[in-house]
Amino acid sequence: MGLFRHASRHCGKQPEFNPVSSNPTNSHRSGEDSVRRMQVEYIPDRNIGGYTARVPQVPVFGEGESKEEAFSHLESALRLFIVHEGRSKLEELLNQKTPFEWEKDDRVEVVEKDVDLTPRQ
Repeated sequence: MGLFRHASRHCGKQPEFNPVSSNPTNSHRSGEDSVRRMQVEYIPDRNIGGYTARVPQVPVFGEGESKEEAFSHLESALRLFIVHEGRSKLEELLNQKTPFEWEKDDRVEVVEKDVDLTPRQ
């Protein structure tokens, strides 16, 4: 499976796993169009500034000069992941731990966010 990246800057290794709530009440689904509650990590870039936004279990991320821009790019990357890999693969990954390793950094911010997975035309 390839890495779907929506960014204009280079990103290093993937950060450490942080669990996503797999509670069905956190998933608002209407078929394939949906908003899903996920834990999103914001990782500041120490060298050039800006942020990387990612959901640890899924091999996609977004980057931007602000957290909002990085999150928007992450949503786009997740939608592309669904197009290429399928919604069931995304759900499978969200319900398991990830092998990615990352140096612990107290600057990484983890927040619960509603991620819009509705396909864009």
